[in-house]
Amino acid sequence: MHVYEAEGYRTFVRHCLEHGTPARPRSTKKLLADHLRVHATFVSHVVAEKADFSSEQAVRFCDFYGMDPASTDYFIDLLGRDRAGDVPTRELFSQRLDRQRDAWLTLQNRLKD
Repeated sequence: MHVYEAEGYRTFVRHCLEHGTPARPRSTKKLLADHLRVHATFVSHVVAEKADFSSEQAVRFCDFYGMDPASTDYFIDLLGRDRAGDVPTRELFSQRLDRQRDAWLTLQNRLKD
């Protein structure tokens, strides 16, 4: 799964922990937690929807998994949307996500030709 295919940031976190990425094929909650500078229990709470990453932790997550700048932006916007406290803010992030996903899909389609 690519970050652009994730429904939310937690979905992508779960996927990365279960399947890894090309940059980091295998990892554990402990390794990720050490990189995020948190306890492994916190990572479990995020996956279980009992806690949220901060923006700083999201940036470290993307660094840990070797994500490129565009994917990092998308992941941080997923976090922003999922953490939004009101409808206008959620809509703003949703629109940004839609534009980024459309640009990624357009590029992906051009590369197939």
